[in-house]
Amino acid sequence: MGWRSTVVLAALILLVGVYVWFDKTPQPDPRGLEFGVVPQRQPTTAMQPLLAFRLEDVTGVRLESGGHMRHVERTGTGWTGASEGDIEDFLHSLGELGVLAQIPEGTTDLKAFGLLPPERIVQLQVRGTASALVLEIGDRNPATTGVYVRLGTDGPVVLAGALAEWEFDKAFKAFATASEPS
Repeated sequence: MGWRSTVVLAALILLVGVYVWFDKTPQPDPRGLEFGVVPQRQPTTAMQPLLAFRLEDVTGVRLESGGHMRHVERTGTGWTGASEGDIEDFLHSLGELGVLAQIPEGTTDLKAFGLLPPERIVQLQVRGTASALVLEIGDRNPATTGVYVRLGTDGPVVLAGALAEWEFDKAFKAFATASEPS
């Protein structure tokens, strides 16, 4: 390495050192971060809910899967057919689920999405509404990160998180078998 290369290298090191010294970009304080805790970001857009309802307005829940049905109702003292904790947990989780992606309206082959017939059906009776809120759950997407659902019995098909299927199965097992037809 000649003396010119040494001078150029020294100049570059000096230039980088001066930049770092005078850089005014604020850096996060590492003392404020906990190990394993990811700083929260605010979402850029609000997620459209799968079903819009208020938890306290739900008066009945009906779940159907594989020809079997589970039905629970709210009474003046609580819920019939399952523990209040199981029902409240299911309704809270269902209310938090949102639409991940819209499926183009021209796509009408419901069988391709596992929705003809649907594999699972959720019906919520909501105080003040004449008809039930319906969510039909079909197959998982190819990446198995989501499930295809239809909003209502004749509504659009959308992609929801796979948590919709998991929450359904958990609630279906938890709800009393006494509500199943003989």
